[in-house]
Amino acid sequence: MAHIVAETPTGPRGDATRSLLLCNEVNNLMLLCHVHHKLIDVDQVDQHPEYRLRPMKTAHEVRIDIVTNIKEDRASHVLRFAAQIGDHESPVSYDMISTAMLPDLYPAEGRRTIDIELLGSSYRDHEPQFWDFHRQNLERQFANRVRERIDARDIRHLSLFALAPQPLLIALGRLLGDITPCIVHQLQREPKTWRWQEGPPVINYRERRPERTNGTPALVLGISATIVDERVHNVLGPDAAIWAIEAEQPHNDILKREADLSEFRRRFALNVGRHKGCPWRGFHDPCIPGRSGRHGCRIRACCYAQGRPAYADLRSKPLSRRFRSRIACLVLVWGTRRYLCD
Repeated sequence: MAHIVAETPTGPRGDATRSLLLCNEVNNLMLLCHVHHKLIDVDQVDQHPEYRLRPMKTAHEVRIDIVTNIKEDRASHVLRFAAQIGDHESPVSYDMISTAMLPDLYPAEGRRTIDIELLGSSYRDHEPQFWDFHRQNLERQFANRVRERIDARDIRHLSLFALAPQPLLIALGRLLGDITPCIVHQLQREPKTWRWQEGPPVINYRERRPERTNGTPALVLGISATIVDERVHNVLGPDAAIWAIEAEQPHNDILKREADLSEFRRRFALNVGRHKGCPWRGFHDPCIPGRSGRHGCRIRACCYAQGRPAYADLRSKPLSRRFRSRIACLVLVWGTRRYLCD
């Protein structure tokens, strides 16, 4: 047990008057191991004055108070999904993701996480075999590691941390479904964190509707980048009826607030509701902003409702790795087996 103000006037940080008054006060005590007790009282006394130790004590007590006040029913199983993006393998570090859950939730099994890894493939994402191989691998791992535990009611809540190409994220979202509650986290670019942010500006969405609706209907989602209508018409023909949900100022790190994601889901659901009778057959190489796209799992409430996702097989130009690995935009096409790429 260490004293912030020493129990004697001649001790570390001692005071002729206050030492006697504070010697037994809880607010003047710090529970330290021998190494750090010696550090602040012997080895580095001058570097640990009272004004530095008191904030350290307060910060630690606040952290412990938060952790110990989390209710047992706030347990959530951590599901980590990592797959190769372009030429880069995408690790999902526990040390980075664990703090994103607190104080609302806590890891149900400590550092033991449910891991689905699709790394080390010799295929590249411009090869059709890449998608077939990884989709089947994902489905098998999910069935063995997640689905069985959900069916046995061993898992009641999931916290998902995923870094993977958009088609695989959407495939994972389809597998998760809406039965098991799930919170999807995304690695933010700036600041680098998995936690939702509070301060960034609100995303201003805009919606576009076609003047004529008798052509092949397509829904364009352009949140982190823009896709021009010409690209859609080049594939679906000049009579394609294009609806769009777009951000007024798209960029690749735009989606930071949970409220913006909720608004995106609301708008998406409304647009989907207008076309309930139309089967969804294809995707533009699925790319939308962070959580909307990692909302291949949280967009699961919308995107993967169309059933098994199809991957682009018609490319009007080669995909750059930069666009394959980040989120650009997504086109959903009703009633056609032709797909768009950016």
